[in-house]
Amino acid sequence: MLTPRTLTYLAIGLAGYALIELVESIGLWLGQRWGEYFAMVATSIFLPYEIYDLTGKITWLRLAALIINLLLVIYLVWAKRLFGIRGGKTACAARLRSESVIKVEQAALAAYHPASPVTPSPLTRRFSRPAINHAVAALRQQDRNRSWTGPAARLPPARPGCSPGGCS
Repeated sequence: MLTPRTLTYLAIGLAGYALIELVESIGLWLGQRWGEYFAMVATSIFLPYEIYDLTGKITWLRLAALIINLLLVIYLVWAKRLFGIRGGKTACAARLRSESVIKVEQAALAAYHPASPVTPSPLTRRFSRPAINHAVAALRQQDRNRSWTGPAARLPPARPGCSPGGCS
């Protein structure tokens, strides 16, 4: 039977878990390494309960939940190089710097803003300035053609011969 004291402890525990999830989500949203640690903590926080649950009665479902949770924690520690595993923070930072996405962004920035301090990478030769300018112009045109649903959508229709760029 649930007593008021038990419900209070349960509410405190759930509030603590919600706080952990909030901090984790902020860290992951901002791309911070400590967010990955909070993800690992949030994943492993129920392991003691699952082990305790298995001491009462062993079922396939409880055993599967424990094994899946353990595998998730091991995967997070291994893949995100937490706690110094596989080189730790240094290896993780080196891997992020070597990703092609960053090189493409740097090449695009260097081509789009020639006076920027970003040093051009070898990809700059592959993506010529006209190609990047064409891609940027196409994205801007898509943005202009997008149908907006806001206060402007309730305005009366434009006069014939008028476009968003002006009237001819």
